[in-house]
Amino acid sequence: QKLDVQNGSALALLVVNDFETDDNCSVNLDCGFTVCPLKNDWLNEANGLHDDIDWRVNNGTTASTQTGPTSDHTTGNNSGKYIYLEASSCDNSTAHLISPCIDLTGETNARLSYWYHMRGSEQGSLHVDILHNEEWINDYISVVSGEQGNAWINNIADLSTFSGGIINIRFRGTTGPGRRSDMALDDIMIGSPPASAFSYTGTLCYNDTITFTDQSTGSADTYEWLFGSGASMSSANTAGPHKVVYATGGPKEIKLITTNSFGPDTLTEIIEIHGPGKLASYFYSDNGDGVTFNFVNNNTEATTYFWDFGDGNTSNEISPTHTYDQDGTYEVMAIVSNDCLTDTVIRTVTALANGIGPISTSSVFRIYPNPVKGNLNVRVSGIRGQGVARIFDVHGKLVLSRSINLSPDQENYTIPATTLTAGIYLLTLETNGQKFSGRFGVL
Repeated sequence: QKLDVQNGSALALLVVNDFETDDNCSVNLDCGFTVCPLKNDWLNEANGLHDDIDWRVNNGTTASTQTGPTSDHTTGNNSGKYIYLEASSCDNSTAHLISPCIDLTGETNARLSYWYHMRGSEQGSLHVDILHNEEWINDYISVVSGEQGNAWINNIADLSTFSGGIINIRFRGTTGPGRRSDMALDDIMIGSPPASAFSYTGTLCYNDTITFTDQSTGSADTYEWLFGSGASMSSANTAGPHKVVYATGGPKEIKLITTNSFGPDTLTEIIEIHGPGKLASYFYSDNGDGVTFNFVNNNTEATTYFWDFGDGNTSNEISPTHTYDQDGTYEVMAIVSNDCLTDTVIRTVTALANGIGPISTSSVFRIYPNPVKGNLNVRVSGIRGQGVARIFDVHGKLVLSRSINLSPDQENYTIPATTLTAGIYLLTLETNGQKFSGRFGVL
């Protein structure tokens, strides 16, 4: 198809035509004899050469009843302008409206937005074509045909396929088989939806104020904020800034939805609000020698750490390893903090270098078999009197306590261990001011 070539430069986004500055055209029922020139480099193609009739600029109602709009879309009153096809005596006639050249260089999310009105029982069809690389892509947008009711209807089309190129848009309208097929167009725009973005300031702590600031690019007409659970305000509908206080800790889903004539854009971000609650938590294990322990921090929210191992030594590591010089029971304190709170936890650790506590030279203390599967045997020589045997797990928790009557005629004693799960344990035996201890394993 031959093209009407016009002088002018390709237009960068945003491109808008609401026809308010165009001159009204004739409403005579003379089909292609009415020629309607347009402004701003928009073109009605030549009648009889490329099409049959022109899109006409008008305001108020059209000449025919029961078809066409009663006002434009831009202003919503009968003084606002739009373009339409006069269908009376122009059955099955086609009109081509050509846009200026539109430069999509550097655009990645361009869209076409337009409003159409197709009231009438004999309504025809509306087509939208794209000229790209000197070739027309007909019906790039789904064809609309038939009665659509007495309302302006919006359609938005994605033009990202043509990013980096130059295009023209053609609105190809065809009247129906009778006069009740006046169709109209208004508010044709080529642009991009906004790109939602936001920032926030303040400490991410419960009961502290956090300020959310819109950083979106592009022109947004509406804003919708959602601040997540526990927020002092669950939502907002202005750009802000918005000040929010959280009554609870944990992850919060922040969502900002910005919208303009080309559609919405949504940004979702998860932020972690600290507290309230426990911050300090750790577990430990020994490396098998009875005096070296690995302390593992359980919390990822802390930013500073202080460990006191109960023997005069300290550490600021996240998960330190410590070796005790002497046997004994130590209270290990962990103090952790972040911008919101400080928390402390204390646990007991028993260090045993040889598996045997202080034993008099006249006594013998032995645990067998080691490791054990079933009952545990203890041999005590040269001791008499009432004793108490206690078994502790590797975390210092008492798991079994049993009284033993130590007799000079007996050296071997049985302690039930069938209820113990597999692991390493500490056995202590106290009698007459003496204390014996040893480590053993359970299979």
